[in-house]
Amino acid sequence: MLFPGAGWNVIKVLWGSDWDHIFARDTEHALLCRFAATVDGKYQTLGAKDGAYNLAHFFDEDPQMRALVSHMSNHDIDALRRGGHDFRKLFAAFAAAKATKGRPTVILAKTKKGFGMGGAGESRMTSHQAKKLDVDALYAFGDRFGLPLTNEQLERLQFYRPEEDSAEIKYLRARREALGGFLPSRKRTSLSVRVPALQSYAEFALRSEGKEMSSTMAIVRLFSNLLKDKELGSRVVPIVADEARTFGMANLFRQVGIYSPVGQLYEPEDVGSMLYDKEAVDGQLLKEGIT
Repeated sequence: MLFPGAGWNVIKVLWGSDWDHIFARDTEHALLCRFAATVDGKYQTLGAKDGAYNLAHFFDEDPQMRALVSHMSNHDIDALRRGGHDFRKLFAAFAAAKATKGRPTVILAKTKKGFGMGGAGESRMTSHQAKKLDVDALYAFGDRFGLPLTNEQLERLQFYRPEEDSAEIKYLRARREALGGFLPSRKRTSLSVRVPALQSYAEFALRSEGKEMSSTMAIVRLFSNLLKDKELGSRVVPIVADEARTFGMANLFRQVGIYSPVGQLYEPEDVGSMLYDKEAVDGQLLKEGIT
């Protein structure tokens, strides 16, 4: 309920198109009740097993459920996908998200880890540790996704490349052209800001005359001088820890104030001092532990 409570539009993509005809037959909501009663651990086990196991340990455990898939074979059950692996469902979800105006949208997609790895790692605890697939797993992978590769090509780990005039290649090339080409490029549209002269904010370091200075003192003086610059100063946002006072940064509290979207809501313990914790709506410093 986190996203709806925050006013977001929530789109769930849980089950693939292969389930649609089963949902259409489920006039008693038996399938929905079964889904709600199944814990995550069992979902993982079901995802790692074949159609026969899913039929015996999910559908056959309830007479109504068994009736819903009585016309389906073990192979049909094995082909049922989660929504996050169904391109049509995902396309519909993104289209709905794009059409939603005035509030953000989150898409919650149900998937299997290791999808396509079959017995070598699909929905298994070890899927993230699998470094490579054996020959049988490669064959199964090619069959699962209908890759037009021979067994010899799969054994050589040969990539599949569609023909130049295929719909896939045409689509990819069209998208690359729309995005400005095959190589990424950075287009600068932001306004340039004048960089102040080094002497204006680091004179203390340039003319130290052999005097040593702690790193904390140097950074405080550096920030203090940068914050005074008429052009760059308003763009500098120091972010400091709650121990800022310990490191001599308290003068920044007075100089620019600690940002608080609601202003000062309490009387600081040291309000009588020159360098008290001054919080303000127009404050510029972010202090962890307070803001």
